[in-house]
Amino acid sequence: MPPVPTNLADLFQTGTGLTGPAWMPVYDLAAYLTAADQATGWSSDMMAARELDRLRLAEYQAIVDLCAAFQPAGFDGGSHYQRVDPSDARLIAILAENAAGPHPSYARLLSRLVESGVLARRAGA
Repeated sequence: MPPVPTNLADLFQTGTGLTGPAWMPVYDLAAYLTAADQATGWSSDMMAARELDRLRLAEYQAIVDLCAAFQPAGFDGGSHYQRVDPSDARLIAILAENAAGPHPSYARLLSRLVESGVLARRAGA
């Protein structure tokens, strides 16, 4: 069994066919999850672990959705989103805004791209 990717660069190099857009930032998922864990205030380790698992899965799903949304025209691959605004200036502004936070996340980036109109949910997705 191949090793589990520990960061985005490893994920893209595993040979699974997933390629990220050239602009895709590399966020520190471990730092994001640590900060989220500290902010939860759960009284139970089990509850905290479930919340961290949910956040981790949301990050992985957002990475896949972002990669699929920015693939060349004609690519579907079951993606949930598509790019509808080709403006690089808008994309760069949202990337900078997301990175400015203390713990940027892919799920937050995906949400901001949808809210700003750069991405839209595919019909039927």
